[in-house]
Amino acid sequence: AGVQIERVYIDTVGVASTYQAKLERIFDREGIRFTVEKKADSKYKTCSAASIAAKVLRDEIIEKWNWSEKNFDPTANLGKAYGSGYP
Repeated sequence: AGVQIERVYIDTVGVASTYQAKLERIFDREGIRFTVEKKADSKYKTCSAASIAAKVLRDEIIEKWNWSEKNFDPTANLGKAYGSGYP
């Protein structure tokens, strides 16, 4: 609502040029410039901040996860601690 996005920085693990081309096709008429690079979160401050926010939120969600299986203990059932895969 009233926000004009002009530039987007994206950190990727895949082929950056393919992903950037796809985003430019999808948002062709929006006037958004995309920068898709490996390790973008270490190169661009806005991407770094978004990466930190996403990791904090993901960790919080995983910590508060309610398993649908009754009496499921992930540590006992999986034989190890569970998490998002990030330290």
